[in-house]
Amino acid sequence: MNINFFKTKKDFKKKSSELNPGFYWKFIVCLAVALTTISFIFGYYMFLSVRDEPASEFENFTKRQPIEKERLEKVLDNFSLREKKSALILNSPSKVVDPSL
Repeated sequence: MNINFFKTKKDFKKKSSELNPGFYWKFIVCLAVALTTISFIFGYYMFLSVRDEPASEFENFTKRQPIEKERLEKVLDNFSLREKKSALILNSPSKVVDPSL
């Protein structure tokens, strides 16, 4: 009498060398959903933090001190000096003689 027990077949070969695209697509979709969720949460957090801040920049803008007269005259002198230099450069004769004439 022969007793046949279940014998396991020892086959260590890979069934196919192709990649499983279903797994990678699931991974990409899950990653996209996770990144989208994280970006919405971050955007909502930034919205709450900006909304609670006072508008202090506008208040500082309206309360500025008037411009000092000395500083304004200094800037105007600087522009007039530049204008004189530009006129001097434009009116000076060219030092290079054009041989084609």
